Amino acid sequence: GVITYQALKSAQQLAESYNVLRAQISRLSENTNQAAANYQKLVDIASTTGATLKVTTSLWAGLTGSLKEAGSSNQEILRLVETIQKIGSVGGSSAEEMSNALRQFGQSMAGGIVRAEEFNAVIENMPELARQMAKGLGIPFSELRKQMLDGQLTAEKVQSALVKQQDEVDAAFAKMPRTVSAAANSVKTEFGTALADLDNFYGVSSGIAKGFDAIASAMKGVNTEDIVSGLEK
Repeated sequence: GVITYQALKSAQQLAESYNVLRAQISRLSENTNQAAANYQKLVDIASTTGATLKVTTSLWAGLTGSLKEAGSSNQEILRLVETIQKIGSVGGSSAEEMSNALRQFGQSMAGGIVRAEEFNAVIENMPELARQMAKGLGIPFSELRKQMLDGQLTAEKVQSALVKQQDEVDAAFAKMPRTVSAAANSVKTEFGTALADLDNFYGVSSGIAKGFDAIASAMKGVNTEDIVSGLEK
């Protein structure tokens, strides 16, 4: 019963978290059709790169907030999200390191400029991203911090630098072996999406709620003194 309860609860929480991400994507999309396309593309990016959908969506949201105002198309922003996450894999950053770096990087891009705190987070957790930025800008890696301190690393400038590196990053990523962590995240992404779809179309959450009620009813007939006695033995 405990195992069933935990499984039902985990499934419900996963479905609900993916529905929250879907709602966030819809809010930042121009219409329903674009929202559906954006969601599927972000799922594809997360599955391909091995990042979580939450991290992928958060990065996309941060980039969308600043780069759309600068004239970037939705497709260009999605492509940039894919490139950035591939850079993390190429550089050997762990899922946790990528999450930390991309959260800070997304905030800096949303603010329109890379500042010291975000820059340090990238250097510490995802140095390959900084190296690719420097290569795209055509400057030595050692000069990148100076440009940041001088306020020259704007969102548009960083985007342009990373776009120049896309083909090189794609080629390097294609040679990378698939890690267990990346594969596991991919499975979670696809499974979470499937659960969210079922929840939306067939009312899975209500079914899970009924499952909880059934477990609660069954537990009413259990003698707790017997359980405690059995555990003590």
